[in-house]
Parts: sequence; structure tokens; C-alpha cells
Amino acid sequence: MEDILPGSILYLHCPFTIPNPKNKYVLLLKLNRPSLIFVINSDINRFIQSRPELYALQMRLPASAYTFFDHDSFVNCSEVKDNFLDSEIVEQLTQDPRRNKGILGNRDIGEVKRMINLARTISQRHKLAIISSLS
Repeated sequence: MEDILPGSILYLHCPFTIPNPKNKYVLLLKLNRPSLIFVINSDINRFIQSRPELYALQMRLPASAYTFFDHDSFVNCSEVKDNFLDSEIVEQLTQDPRRNKGILGNRDIGEVKRMINLARTISQRHKLAIISSLS
């Protein structure tokens, strides 16, 4: 699908969520061997709140700017997920195109890139792939 772009906010069934798989908002960072995403959460968990280095990598997405959210949400820019096959993402979006919620604004994409560069929790290989994909 040509409308699946890096920077897209998607609502996908995520088999990696604990304790049970569920639908989650995610930020697509890169599609194509491997697909890379950040998870978007409705809250920042206590583990992250208690670690300043991780807390600094949580980017607020205001519901006023992203109207598909019921409330402000947070992109967890401290942890890249590479659990999805490209085909799984495409299949979910083909079955229900409404799962593609929109694209991150340019200012927010710039902030994601800034956070990626700061993150000591993201490998250099992933950093280079993501920054290239979002540019």
C-alpha cells in the first residue's frame, strides 16, 4: 500500500503486548525488512517515570492535534519494536484501512528524530535506518 508512510500513526493488533495481545496505536518508523515502530501509550508507566533517561524520551501527542485520540497520548521513543513482519502490517491495513489514522506532523517528526538521536537505548543501526526513513 503506497499510503503507508514512515511517520504514520496506525492502530494495529499487537501480539507482543503483555500480558495479552491487543490493539495499540503505534508510530511507523520504517516499513520494509524489518518494520520498525514505536508504541504509543495512553499513560507513562511507573517504571519509565522513575527513570529520567527514559522519561525524557516520552513524546506527548495532544488529542487537540491528533483528534483520533480520546486524550493526550505518549510515543515511547526509548524502545524500538521490530516484532512485525511487513506483510502483517500491510494485511491489517488492507483488511481495515481505518487502522491508518494519519501522519505525524512535521514538527513532531523532528522531535522524534531528536529523541532518537539522544536515546542510548536504541542501537546505532536502528537510529540510522529510522532517521533515513523519516527524512
